[in-house]
Amino acid sequence: MGFLKSLFNIKKDINPEKNLPSDNDTALPRNIDKFQAEHIKVLRRLDRHPLKEPFSGIMTLEVDIPKFIPILLELKLIELSSYEVSLSLLKNDSLKAILKAAGLKVSGNKNELIQRILNNISADVVKQSDSYSDYYLVTEQGKKVISSFYSHQESNVQLYRNNIIGMIESGDISNAYKVICKHNAEMPIPPGLGMDWNKCCQKGISPSQLQLYSQQLNSSNNRHATAAAIYYDISGDSIQTHVVSNCDTKNDDIAFQNKILHAKREKQSYKECGVKKYRYLATLDSRTCPICGNLDGKVFAVSEMKIGVNCPPMHPECRCTTVAAIEGQALEGKERRARDPVTGKTYLVPASMNYQEWYQSLSKIENKNTQRRK
Repeated sequence: MGFLKSLFNIKKDINPEKNLPSDNDTALPRNIDKFQAEHIKVLRRLDRHPLKEPFSGIMTLEVDIPKFIPILLELKLIELSSYEVSLSLLKNDSLKAILKAAGLKVSGNKNELIQRILNNISADVVKQSDSYSDYYLVTEQGKKVISSFYSHQESNVQLYRNNIIGMIESGDISNAYKVICKHNAEMPIPPGLGMDWNKCCQKGISPSQLQLYSQQLNSSNNRHATAAAIYYDISGDSIQTHVVSNCDTKNDDIAFQNKILHAKREKQSYKECGVKKYRYLATLDSRTCPICGNLDGKVFAVSEMKIGVNCPPMHPECRCTTVAAIEGQALEGKERRARDPVTGKTYLVPASMNYQEWYQSLSKIENKNTQRRK
């Protein structure tokens, strides 16, 4: 458990959401070096924020924003907009309201509206209008602080991520699962709707889930990609944010392994629910490959379900899925979606129509259009 403990400590140090203000921690940092993620979030959100507009969201619980703003002004990380800049940030409706109150015409584009205000109404009168507001602006120094923080944060997150993937790749899936659960539980907004990550951490990974991951890891010809896929499957993190540390691994490889995990879990669910057969479903659009198109609509026995043969993914970029095929379930009167290859818009077709029938229907539509043009 010593290695697990050290990893927990690493995670705690690099967690970008750590050190949220507690009831007893009301002091605000007056030094940039003391800024945490919540302070940077407020700084970033203040850019072009109207002075008149109240603050909302979780950041109001994390930081006392009215007390923090003077500190940001003192550090020259934000400034108040000039009168001309404030006018440029107002919406057209607000500019027109100011002009209308002064009895001036309200037609024209935004630049014309602003120029009309500058030429005909004094700044003091405009600033008294309910439609006017000054704005907070992040200075160049403030932008540098934001950029530097997020660059450092991403580096720390990637360090944590690589540590966990390394644990999984070495076969220590159970402890990696607990580290991920503990990390997610400590986030201000834990991922996964209704997920109790603390409870998951205490219970540990289920035997069936551990078996699924272990089998996939041991049978894979790309162990690193599979370990990364397992990490994303557990954590709920986005594969799109992954920075590949292994030169032989691409994000597409990780996504493919993730799809395989999903398919294996789906097969397990079918068995647990007593589903005997499933229907293969491809996407009805021009991007679907011939392999997937030929399988669309076909029904197979769950006992004969084999990934890459009659169960997606058939290839790395496969978009197909499966659904339970219940005996006696009629498709009449039901519909499925297809995408027009010309307009890109989706439309409904009978649920019983498979890919080959849909593709043939496109030729008929094209022939009719050709005849009309003649």
